[in-house]
Parts: sequence; C-alpha cells; structure tokens
Amino acid sequence: MTVDEALAIVETVLDDDEQLNDVQELIFRQCWEGRHSYEEISQLSQYNDEYIKALAAKLWKQLSDAFDEKVIYALSLIGTCGDIK
Repeated sequence: MTVDEALAIVETVLDDDEQLNDVQELIFRQCWEGRHSYEEISQLSQYNDEYIKALAAKLWKQLSDAFDEKVIYALSLIGTCGDIK
C-alpha cells in the first residue's frame, strides 16, 4: 500500500470536520516513508520539532479513535514515528 492509498482510506474514515490539515498530512507521509524523529520532520517544514510532536500526538489519537484501534505505539514517549500499523 502506498502512502496515498493509506491517506485515501483515512479520508473516508474521518468525518468532514476532522480531515487532516497540511501539517498532519506531512507528519503522516513522513512517518510512512520512514522518517524516524520529529526533528527530521521539522527540518522538512517551517515548524519546530515540539510543534510537530504535539500535533503528531493529536493526529495519532484522532486516527486511533477513528479506526478504534491504536495506530502507533509509544510515539509520545520516545519521540519517534515508530511503526504505523
């Protein structure tokens, strides 16, 4: 599955008012493509790593709630993207 296919699934599962914003999509894409830290992701964007980390935590919670399954493990504790399931 490609990242675009995964994002298409996400879009169908999330309500219209919960769609991913540009930064959340960036985080999702970069984690999918193997970026291993929020610092790496922040270097690709105009945002600092603490902002990326905070937004990512909200993203993983949002996706976990939408799919009724934990989407990623230990992300907020270790500060890395971990494994997307």
